[in-house]
Amino acid sequence: MTESAKKAGVTETIIQANVDRKGQVTLRGRIPKGAINPIIMVQYEDNRNPDYLQDAAYAKAVVEKLKQAYGFQEMKMVGHSMGNMSVLYYLLEHGSDENLPKIVKQVAIANHVAGLEGMNLPQGLVLDAQTGKPSSMNEQYQQLLGLREVYPENQIDVLNIYGDIGGETDGSVLNISSKALRYLLAERAKSYREEKIDGKGAQHSQ
Repeated sequence: MTESAKKAGVTETIIQANVDRKGQVTLRGRIPKGAINPIIMVQYEDNRNPDYLQDAAYAKAVVEKLKQAYGFQEMKMVGHSMGNMSVLYYLLEHGSDENLPKIVKQVAIANHVAGLEGMNLPQGLVLDAQTGKPSSMNEQYQQLLGLREVYPENQIDVLNIYGDIGGETDGSVLNISSKALRYLLAERAKSYREEKIDGKGAQHSQ
């Protein structure tokens, strides 16, 4: 994703933030003064940890390290697949912390906020056509309901991107799970937009 952004001419600067299992952050590369749209590619050593509060702590460690190194006041967060849970739990736990940089844009790609088929996606799930409220909620979604109270109000522009290779799925995540994000964020976000990608390029890892 970061290389695609570079090829598109969005930025010349990509650095890495690597997080070990203990939450220690190592930065690789430097952001030069005056860099346009610098991207920090975040990589967790423990990148399949289903403890989303731990993932939120990893995200916070990265934000604190970057603030310490560069003193920036605003940021944009982009998550793919499970990365979205890290971002959402970060916002749940730390979104209103005024000592941390303000998030101004959030991009969710292939998010599975309502659960994964065959795992924790509720049977027979339907969404309210207006609000996106799911007919039933798994444990994580119930925890994330707190975002309806603490998500920074009128601050973040949200773009929710999901893919449909046919059958309303990206091959790994059902569209209905991705679209359930609306109920958690739309009422408090500065703006909320969904974008469906069709065809073979819409596969989960594409």
